[in-house]
Amino acid sequence: MGVRHACISPGARNSPLTFAFTERSEIKCFSHADERSSAFFALGLAKSTLKPVVLICTSGTAGANYFPAVIEASLGRVPIIILTADRPEYLVGTGANQTINQQNLFGIHVRYFFDVGLPEKDQKTIQKKIESAFNYSKGTEFKLPPGPVHLNFPFDEPLMPEKVEAIIFPSNTINLHEQACMSLANQMIENMEESNFDTEKFAKINDLLFSRMTNEQCTDTAGWKKIVSYSPEN
Repeated sequence: MGVRHACISPGARNSPLTFAFTERSEIKCFSHADERSSAFFALGLAKSTLKPVVLICTSGTAGANYFPAVIEASLGRVPIIILTADRPEYLVGTGANQTINQQNLFGIHVRYFFDVGLPEKDQKTIQKKIESAFNYSKGTEFKLPPGPVHLNFPFDEPLMPEKVEAIIFPSNTINLHEQACMSLANQMIENMEESNFDTEKFAKINDLLFSRMTNEQCTDTAGWKKIVSYSPEN
């Protein structure tokens, strides 16, 4: 459809979206730990290329950090496609900052909003909605000028390989090694807080991350440091 750039922020719930984009060699992916910075980077990129840029973040307050840049994109008629991961409906509003109601999160400042719903085998509907979102972002529907659009993606669980060895660090992206490290760190810390936490699997992934980074596949050790400095008892 013409998207060539995506700006991705770390998170566990948005891992299916992250993997979907990093597997596409024609899309250049940028990793930004801070969502506000990511949104303004995307804003500048969309202005310079005159093409829609995708923003991807995890659930909850992560998307709220996009708000200033979304308003500027709306007023400046800049095409940005926002993809927010979300919790399933039964977990929304359960007290945690990542369970906020994300429906129409950006209000009148986006040209189009659609909640995709939980993944289904039949992808015809979502394909049409994605095409509509893209057209609204570029203003090709001729109903509204170009600007930001928002698609919300609920997921039951983060995407995690069954086998630790199946974790593949993408080679065709910019700083996505750091993205993978931080995403896995967040997933493991989230799992630590559950009663069924698998300590053996944690140790294997921890060793894998460290070995990858020492091989200079991950230049930023923040992800690993975050894991080893975390204590489930805290």
